[in-house]
Amino acid sequence: MVELLEILKQQKDWKRASKVAMHLPKPQRIEELEMILRKCVEEGRIGEAIETAKLLKRKLKPEELEMILIKCIEMGKLREAKKTAELLNRELKTEEIEMILMKYIEEGGLSEAREIAAKFLNRELKTEELEMILIKCIEKGQLIMATDAAELLPEPQRSRWLEMILIKCIEDGWLNGAIATARLLNRRLETKDYEMMLIKCVEKEDSFWFYSAIQLAELLPEPQRSKGLETILIKCIEKWGLDGAKEIANLICGPLRREYLEILKEYLKILE
Repeated sequence: MVELLEILKQQKDWKRASKVAMHLPKPQRIEELEMILRKCVEEGRIGEAIETAKLLKRKLKPEELEMILIKCIEMGKLREAKKTAELLNRELKTEEIEMILMKYIEEGGLSEAREIAAKFLNRELKTEELEMILIKCIEKGQLIMATDAAELLPEPQRSRWLEMILIKCIEDGWLNGAIATARLLNRRLETKDYEMMLIKCVEKEDSFWFYSAIQLAELLPEPQRSKGLETILIKCIEKWGLDGAKEIANLICGPLRREYLEILKEYLKILE
């Protein structure tokens, strides 16, 4: 029992740890439950703290609730912070909500930040807040959410950020995102954009991105189209050998053509 309790404590599974602690002799049980309660308070776990306090046959003290509230605000846990404030017989202060909002903004949580600002602060997100969200979304590669945030900005910030997102889409080889963002800017993608995305997709050496590369190649004019398809095929041979090359070749040019036999021979060293 003690060994199980120690494992649960290491895992910070305070809910199960408190249940296991109830099977210990009374002096040790009280000691363990008090320790678990302290950890719950320090980590802002209001639910587990309430349940552990019940096992100790008492209510949470005001100072414990205040500590939990501070931690919940630091972590941006709005629901838990509201519940804790209610136990303190008060509502969350405006500055406390602003701190929770900032946590979502720093993490790039657009929808959550908008909801908190509208519901609890009766306002829209500010330009600088949206730009902070944009920076985080782009860092995390969440380009759809970044586009949504950019659309909420006034001009010229809107267009400037959409241009940055478009560049990122092209650099990442994300065709659908690039097309959608270019449309928001009232422009069309150029041949060089498609070529850059194709190269990036092929470099990723993943089946999903190879299929994206094929889509991109089909959007190119000749002779770039044929050159792009050949680049895809060569990379497939390098990565998956003959079987993979055949599969991709059937997608992009029908059964393997004669001009590709030399490529196969060069890379596989098995064809005469």
